[in-house]
Amino acid sequence: MPIKSITQVNKRLETVELDSGVIVELRVENMHEMAVYSQDEEVCRLRFFPLSSLNNIDISPSYSLQKFIFSSLTLLPEARELRTAAIVLFKSFTNGKIRISPEIEGELLALEATTDLHLTTMDNVT
Repeated sequence: MPIKSITQVNKRLETVELDSGVIVELRVENMHEMAVYSQDEEVCRLRFFPLSSLNNIDISPSYSLQKFIFSSLTLLPEARELRTAAIVLFKSFTNGKIRISPEIEGELLALEATTDLHLTTMDNVT
């Protein structure tokens, strides 16, 4: 597993150390978005869509992961683990439930296939 450790800074912010030694930050930006930063540069953004009313404090809110954008080629092998860690932080922050649509899961699988292709290509370069 590429994540070595996760440290909670506050309710909206966690630092993640990867096995490679790279440190990234997971930040809850607002009630519908999260971002992952590496050296103050955004490398990932997650957008959540509320599926239930956010005004009723008696029930836990439900969200759907609406968008997952990953823009770092160097961190691409860790995309799934970083997405999972970001979802866990968002779930904790909102005290809600998160649903991942099949479309978003398909996008991540396509992203991983691109990573495998890129890494294979790079391995063949001499």
